[in-house]
Amino acid sequence: MSVFSNPLRLKTSVDPKKGVRPDRQRKRGLEYLVRTPELHSIAPGSLMEDPSIPADDHFVKLYVRYLNGKSLGTWTRVSIDKIVPGIFRRSASGDVEQDNYTADQKDIDVIANEIRCGFRCTLVLYRGVYGDSGNKFVCSDDVAAFHAYQQAGIKRVPAMIMGNARELLTESAICTRTKPTDCEAYFESTIPLIPKNYQSILGIDEILDAYEFSAAIKKLEKVARTVAEGLRAFHLPDNPQEEIHYHHTLHSVAYRLSEGLQAISLLHSQGLTHQIRPLVRSMYELFLNFYIDWLCPEQVGPLLQTLAILKEAADTPDIRQLKRSMEERYRGLVDICSNAAAKGGLSPLGKAFHDNIYPRLSQIVHQDFSVTHQYATTLESGAPNSIDSKELKLLVRWLDLIVTATLTRIADDVGGAQIDFR
Repeated sequence: MSVFSNPLRLKTSVDPKKGVRPDRQRKRGLEYLVRTPELHSIAPGSLMEDPSIPADDHFVKLYVRYLNGKSLGTWTRVSIDKIVPGIFRRSASGDVEQDNYTADQKDIDVIANEIRCGFRCTLVLYRGVYGDSGNKFVCSDDVAAFHAYQQAGIKRVPAMIMGNARELLTESAICTRTKPTDCEAYFESTIPLIPKNYQSILGIDEILDAYEFSAAIKKLEKVARTVAEGLRAFHLPDNPQEEIHYHHTLHSVAYRLSEGLQAISLLHSQGLTHQIRPLVRSMYELFLNFYIDWLCPEQVGPLLQTLAILKEAADTPDIRQLKRSMEERYRGLVDICSNAAAKGGLSPLGKAFHDNIYPRLSQIVHQDFSVTHQYATTLESGAPNSIDSKELKLLVRWLDLIVTATLTRIADDVGGAQIDFR
């Protein structure tokens, strides 16, 4: 499988202070959280082929085109109920046959165990044509992994789609093109999905109107804690020889949402409602980073880590090499991951939501003159005017959409049926 090279696994220093090499950085730490198992190169000629397993000629054709740089790979999340395993072909009699759609239970159990330890392997798919595969995606190369995801209860799985299937996407996507010279995937473009509706924990406006502010925040915070607890129950302890930290990343997101909501409750109880705004923006930015990482855990996680390291790193030859490697592989995705508006356009809340929420919440973060105007009365009154109920309701609705969009995706990624959103 051709994927982005992980810049953090180059033989270069990545610790901005100590210059620790990746082999030592693999221990648990903030600078380098491992997101995928160690990868090894295997010569194609050394692979054993089982002649009893039928070949999927259409898959091979599409994959060769991708490796030769003639078609894009579309990296996204796909609902598992939109995927069918095996090979679909039409027989001489005209009937549609589905072949090689089962897998050895031992193989399924091994991969399911890796999933519960935090590994999210990417399924390579293509658009189906025949029989039950029509308007769905065919998984003929990763059948055991498909069944393992089903067994683990993962509802939306990471996938790389070959060929054109844009109209079937239900999440935004990152597109790559492979160089035939090195078979490495390089960033090409993105496909933002325009949202048709939003999910909500608190419900429609009529139901939201019935909530008192603190009660609404309390409910959102309870769901965040529930999702974090569900993740802890789903997670299996790491293999001491190969720690995978994807679940640690997910848990940190749910935990920070819970923490932010608790802080908002405290500010509201103390009458410091103006200070709720920067927390809402902070939680929105947390969601933006979470979403682009969740789309492609194997690909985007290392990039986000590298960007965080480079912000604090001293300018050394090793750090410059790390930066060059990152920019060569990820190209324009570097700018997207560093720009809130670009991430907002890719998010399931969409560009319109971003354009509405971000400038208004940024005013108090940047302390521009409009904030000075709001606080001008403090000389005489000793306190600014309180945020009115209409704005408080708007802040709750924004939080509802942000928290729901985040937590439903975490739940779907850790056996979502275990988590009660009531």
